[in-house]
Amino acid sequence: PWTIDSGGHLRSNQAQLITEAELLRTPLASVRSKIVISQDARNILFDFVRHCRDRDVSVLASWPNIFAHPDYFNNQAVTANFKTIEAFWKNLGVEVIGSPFDAMFQAEFFHDTYYHLNSKGVAVRTAKLIKNLKPWLVQKESRTTN
Repeated sequence: PWTIDSGGHLRSNQAQLITEAELLRTPLASVRSKIVISQDARNILFDFVRHCRDRDVSVLASWPNIFAHPDYFNNQAVTANFKTIEAFWKNLGVEVIGSPFDAMFQAEFFHDTYYHLNSKGVAVRTAKLIKNLKPWLVQKESRTTN
């Protein structure tokens, strides 16, 4: 049974359709291979951040939800990729909220792909993100009141 909301979005993510075996079978090459951020991506994100700041909109970065594949831990290439991503955002003056490991979850929390969380996963991820955002919100509030 499909649940589609008024905007036409699929909203039936209750079950775990992808199995742990499927998730384990193929770790994401984009996580394990050296990341190169293209000049086009750099330009687009630079323009986006500038556009937001010109309108007094704060921009933060967070990590995408991914399956906590064992190949991602204690892996120099993966660690280097995380550092590359953090440095990219830092060079734009964008704070990265949390760590990449805050967005890694076990198979039981995924719906149908490496990225799509089921409703249990959404609840856990939301709680982690709120916890990671609170210090930033407190700092922002103290900056605006001083």
